[in-house]
This record gives sequence, structure tokens and C-alpha cells, in this order.
Amino acid sequence: MTELLSVANIKKSFAVAGTRKRVRAVNDVSFTIAPGETLGLVGESGSGKSTVGRCIMGLTEIDEGQIVIDGDLSTGRKDGGRQARAKSQIVFQEPGESLNPRLSIFRCIEEPLLPVNRDRQLRAARVRAIAEEVGLSDELLRASPGDLSAGLLQRVAIARAMVTNPKLLVLDEPTSALDPSARAEIISLLNRLQAEHKTAYLFISHDLNTIRFISDRVAVMYLGQIVEQGDAANLFSTPRHPYTSGLLSAVLLPNPQFVQPAPIRLEGEIPSPIDLPQGCFLASRCPLADDGCRQKPVAMEMPERRHEVRCIHHQKVADMYLNEANSDVYAEFQNVSEQILSVGLPERASARQTV
Repeated sequence: MTELLSVANIKKSFAVAGTRKRVRAVNDVSFTIAPGETLGLVGESGSGKSTVGRCIMGLTEIDEGQIVIDGDLSTGRKDGGRQARAKSQIVFQEPGESLNPRLSIFRCIEEPLLPVNRDRQLRAARVRAIAEEVGLSDELLRASPGDLSAGLLQRVAIARAMVTNPKLLVLDEPTSALDPSARAEIISLLNRLQAEHKTAYLFISHDLNTIRFISDRVAVMYLGQIVEQGDAANLFSTPRHPYTSGLLSAVLLPNPQFVQPAPIRLEGEIPSPIDLPQGCFLASRCPLADDGCRQKPVAMEMPERRHEVRCIHHQKVADMYLNEANSDVYAEFQNVSEQILSVGLPERASARQTV
């Protein structure tokens, strides 16, 4: 399938004030997204996943590498790559902070259209059409951002992002600030919009339940590197990287009958992104690490089709999950994710609703 987004070997570091040291936030990250596909980007806070999203949108300049959106090169710089960035939009974690509190909801949604469409009537028609799609009533379009709940504000943010018909949507923690019911409705809305518009999603989150439910493929980040990526079902049932295993073992399933397997226990402190190890970044915490892990950088390997991993012991990790007990747990994990997130989307939201 043709790639809509291609991210190749991008790097980004930030200067530490008052020193010559630099924080290495993104370290040689590469991945692709096909049209209409959802790639889930998951990792702990500080892993660099949000920085990757900002680099794709040109909000943060890259130091090295290349970003191509639908055939157009995005330089990763604020003064370049306009054609590429015109095909993409971003939804932030806190919608209230990304909307102008002085504008009506109608004006907030209309704002991205101003540079590309000078016809006021066409703009108004497009705003009302996308508002209808995301479940916002005419009453809400006359309201101000401060009048709405977090769930409704996220609908506004999604409408604002979709109003220009982007081919790629970067979703940076779009549900983490929402309560469970609002989160489920927003995920349902995103699924429906993707089915109707064939929009590709880069879904950034630390919520593994949401990532497992919405993603076609998943990429796992640790200290600015992608350590594993592959099809969502395969990665969750048979992870091949110790860090992925550690993340999955931390998920709490709301079922007392199932005990989460923890075949690999990670211990110790996370290395500083200012002074990263020479070899594998996880070596100081991984029980499988040996001299081969510590002495030189670990390259990506592809043990299976559409599955890449940055670990020389990936087969040992996979073998730990190839048993019936673990399979039952991850089948339950999928069932719980669907129960939590598979809800019907209300046809319209009104100003009286809290979601």
C-alpha cells in the first residue's frame, strides 16, 4: 500500500540552559502510515512521542532526517514544507488551551479555513457540515469555549482539525483528560470519521487499552527510540522487546480472575536523556542484557513480516509469551478494551449535556 506519511531517521535534541549539554529527545525514529491507517505511538511520559508528533507538524524543527506527507517533503522547519503540512492537522491533549476563548465555537472551527477559502458562505456551510458530523448543535456553535465541558471541547477540536479535510491527523493524547464515558464516545467518533473520510491517524497515548482498541499497528517508544513496532494484535499477544513486555505487565485488567503475566521484570533507574548509554538504552534495567547489548547500538531487526524490534534477545522474549495462559490473558485484555470503548455515538450533543 502507498505510504501517506514517511518518517525517516529523524532526530531532535534540546539545549540545556547554561551548559553545552543537550537532551536527546528523539533518536533516529522511522515509521510509515498508509492512507486510512491508524498507527498507535505509545510509551511512558518523556519517551519523546509528543515531540515526534510536533516534528511531523512542523511545530518543532528536526535536527536530522526526513518527513514526507503524501509525496511532499516536510522539512520539519517552520519556514518550509507548507504543502506537506497543509495535508495534516493536529488535535492536542487539552482542547481548552488550543482554542481562542474570545471566539465563538463557530469561529474556532472556521479559523483554519480563512487562509484557503475566502468565500464566507462556503466556509459557513463547511463549518456546519463538520459540526453536524461530530455531533455539535447550532446552539453550541454560538457558545464560547468556556461554556463547554472537556468532552464537548474535544469534539470542537476534532471538528477544527477535520474542517480542512486533512489526509493525516496527529492525535496527541486526545482522550487522556476525559472521563471514561466521554473517552469512549470520542474514540467511537474518531473511528466513524476515519471510516467516512479515510483519514490516517497517528494516535499518541500512554493508555494501552485505547491504543489496542483503535490502532491497526503500534510503535513503542523508549528514551526517544522506537524499540518495537508491528500489527497491534501480534504486538500485544506476543511482544518481542523487554520494554514492551514491561508496559503490558503494568496494565490493570478489571477482572480478578486474570493475573497479568510479568515474565520480564524491569528494575533500576531510567538513564538520563542527556547522557544515554552507548548500547541498548534498556540494558541497565533488563535482566536479559549481556555485553553484546551494552557495547554497541542495537539495530532494528524484522523477525516477522510487518514486525520490527530493537533487541538481540527478541526470540527469548517472544518464547515467554507462547503459552496458553498468556494467550488467555491477552484475549481478555482485548475483550475488556472493547467493552470499555465500544459504545454507540449519540447523534447530536446539546449544550445541556456534560459529555
